[in-house]
Amino acid sequence: MSDTRLKKRPRADEEGKDSNSLPSSSRAVAARRDEECWYEDGNLVLAARDVEFRVYMGPLVKHSPVFKDMLSLPQPDARTGNTVPRVDVTDSPEDLRHFLRCFALGNELYLNATPSGTSTAFDKVSAVVRLCHKYEVEDLLQQALRWLKARYPSSADGWHLRLCHEPTPLQSIGVVHLARLTHTSSLLIPAFLDCCTLTMQELKEGFEREDGQRECLSEEDFLRVLNARTELMRADAQAAIHILRPETQPYCPTKAECTNSLLQTLKAVAAATNPGRTRLRPHMSETWWERIENDLYTLCDSCSDDVDQRQQEMRLALWDRLPSIFGL
Repeated sequence: MSDTRLKKRPRADEEGKDSNSLPSSSRAVAARRDEECWYEDGNLVLAARDVEFRVYMGPLVKHSPVFKDMLSLPQPDARTGNTVPRVDVTDSPEDLRHFLRCFALGNELYLNATPSGTSTAFDKVSAVVRLCHKYEVEDLLQQALRWLKARYPSSADGWHLRLCHEPTPLQSIGVVHLARLTHTSSLLIPAFLDCCTLTMQELKEGFEREDGQRECLSEEDFLRVLNARTELMRADAQAAIHILRPETQPYCPTKAECTNSLLQTLKAVAAATNPGRTRLRPHMSETWWERIENDLYTLCDSCSDDVDQRQQEMRLALWDRLPSIFGL
């Protein structure tokens, strides 16, 4: 599941002629200064909707070829009261603020994903990914993608040990969009797995970003998740039958007890089947593997080791099937 960068990203000014433009007298709006990113000695004003950010041009020009091109012939704007150029952007103030914070150290770029105020870590990282992709700030983009990859591991063992609580399964819809945007294919399968745990209503409604924009899966990905949920439930049932088959080990000292324990646990697992709650989510409550751990304490050591081995084999085999299950 290695990353694939399918094609060179279009430059931001190629994505839409009006997405970033130097001052236009026809775009006069009642703007307010951002409380955080307004430096009196800054030499550039960025305007996002009704919020203005006064920052330092140097770091942006150094790290972003898009800003370098836009500001190669700066044009002062009389509304700033001096010769500071003003650039209107179509980004949300929330996204732009998170992006500009990364330039606070000057020439060194630093992504601080610590939650603060009403902003979650994912709010910050997702904003940075979107704007770094748009403005071609590659070093910072890679920092943000590394943060996501650490929380969406692309290996079976990494996923099995995953304990993070953010991004949430609902925010994984946004991770799917970021993976598509940046052509980071290794994020897709773990993000889709999280989406498989959502209810039908959550899948339909999506989630609301910090800036108020709602993100939903595309129709194609929505169907992809629904089909995968069905296939995962089928695979889960097959795995349970294989793992809990009532076969004891040759050296089992309590064959009758172990056989009965396996049979009763298999029956309990069958009765507790729940869409999306598979052993691929071992940290979730009510997974059937947790039920195994709770119910099979009566097994002898030999039979318990055998069940552990079967479970590991099936988990790895199913992980290898995930690209096919998700149609990737």
